[in-house]
Amino acid sequence: MRVIIIGCEYTGTTTLGYGVREWALRNIGGYEFDLVHDHWKIPHTIDHPSDLTDEEQEQYLALSPRIKEAAQRHNLFYHTPAKLDTDGIVVGYYFEDEIYGPLYYGYGGEGEQGDRRKVSQLIEERNLEFAPETVLTLLRASPEVIRRRMRESPRARQTVRDEDVEMVLRRFEDAYERSAFPQKIALDTDASTPEDTLAEFVKRVDPYLTGRDRDRMAGRAGS
Repeated sequence: MRVIIIGCEYTGTTTLGYGVREWALRNIGGYEFDLVHDHWKIPHTIDHPSDLTDEEQEQYLALSPRIKEAAQRHNLFYHTPAKLDTDGIVVGYYFEDEIYGPLYYGYGGEGEQGDRRKVSQLIEERNLEFAPETVLTLLRASPEVIRRRMRESPRARQTVRDEDVEMVLRRFEDAYERSAFPQKIALDTDASTPEDTLAEFVKRVDPYLTGRDRDRMAGRAGS
């Protein structure tokens, strides 16, 4: 099973990613679920085994847009599958880079001709070739809920600005609709707890589980 989870900051993407990790480790197994790849928001681009230190984050932020773009591009392609039967949980990925790069990091361009759109298309083509079983999952929340979460749980160096919330939500929605992945799930997190969201994901992902997934699940259930 391979899952890409996307959504505006504060919709709960990382929380769901770690919830799916625990569920997958219990029910499917496999070392590829040990890590949740959620490191696309500059300067939070390294998260194994831990995030960059404050000093390292400041050093990263001081880089030129050209160097940030190059580092992020390498990060993206490093996490792009190149073989079949790939398990994994990826949060944000090229969807975040395409949206946040032009808005906040100084690279990528705007509109249909933007460089980041072309990079995203190339990465998605490779995902479709080598990981066609990938389930794209969009988390939604209203602008009011996003702003409330921002006030109640402020983060150091958060990415999305208050005045951009509606635009960012719309861009994630557009990217989700535009994506060529045939397996898609959209979940509203406005009024749901993390446990509720995970339970709904498990229910909705079931039709998309592969035969390999089901064989492993049956093996674990029978052991």
